[in-house]
Amino acid sequence: MMTTDAALMKARLAPFKDFQECVLRDIRWREFALSVDFIFNNIWDRQGGIRKDLGSRDDLVTVSFNLIQEFRFRAGLNESMCRKPELINWGINEVATIQILDDSATLEPYRSLPIPFHHAVISWEWERRIDMVFSSMLVVPERPSY
Repeated sequence: MMTTDAALMKARLAPFKDFQECVLRDIRWREFALSVDFIFNNIWDRQGGIRKDLGSRDDLVTVSFNLIQEFRFRAGLNESMCRKPELINWGINEVATIQILDDSATLEPYRSLPIPFHHAVISWEWERRIDMVFSSMLVVPERPSY
């Protein structure tokens, strides 16, 4: 179920440890580029450890953000990546975390609107980063057992 409540959004990310160390497999725009789906290969089991079947199968989870007001992507490519882009592999998409920020100055232009907006940050362990302002979020596991 889609939620507009920041605390509930954080709670829905928590079973997946905020997607720490998970690989971002795809980004898909929908609904006139007002919604975006992030498809992750989840590495965590229900106890918070790394899945034992990690190497043998994917555990895809889609995180959907809706009514996108802003979307900023910084690739953060370093000198060696620019010189030899053919050496870049799947590891570039290993995410550090997803955060939902409530008191961000980024939200100021949207405070007068009739619905709440939130600031999400998808960050990596280097300068790669996505910042989004959105209204609602949904987390959909491939296997709905979470």
